[in-house]
Amino acid sequence: MAINEIFEYVKRKVDLLEYIESDLGFSVRHQGDDVGVSLRPFHGDSVPSFRINYLQEDGIWLYYCFGCGATGTVIDFFQRYHGLSSAYESVKFICEKFNIEVDNADFEKLPPKKVNIKKKMECMNIIVSNQCRLLLRNDYKNHSKWVAKAYNRLNDAMVNQDMEELERINDEAFGRIS
Repeated sequence: MAINEIFEYVKRKVDLLEYIESDLGFSVRHQGDDVGVSLRPFHGDSVPSFRINYLQEDGIWLYYCFGCGATGTVIDFFQRYHGLSSAYESVKFICEKFNIEVDNADFEKLPPKKVNIKKKMECMNIIVSNQCRLLLRNDYKNHSKWVAKAYNRLNDAMVNQDMEELERINDEAFGRIS
């Protein structure tokens, strides 16, 4: 399989809408089977202004952020969201994450993935902040103390660049939402 065929295969294989909902924990308002609107995963906001569309004829998902104008396929989304430096790294990351097996010697020669830690931490901060807002919106009385402590921990983790602590807070928040 040639590199461009791998890219096309990955675009068709990954359901971006499902990933945003289930793995990232964003609430998506469905507008039919092939369109969704969500909070922007790249920015903290309170009004849904991120659109996800499925193109039936091409078999791929596209996204558009009304806030910053970011647009693209699942490959572009992963590159931007996870702070990867190239589309090649994004495809490798997606293949590893979704256990997509690609038998291609050229693919193995691609450079190893390099995650932009600062970008990843900023994105994780946004995710956790959105989860905390969701908790407060759903049940302020039961979650307000935990959220206050979580925000303090979140700020400390950002200052100390402690990705593991950010992931722990994210897991705890996601557990409270579920």
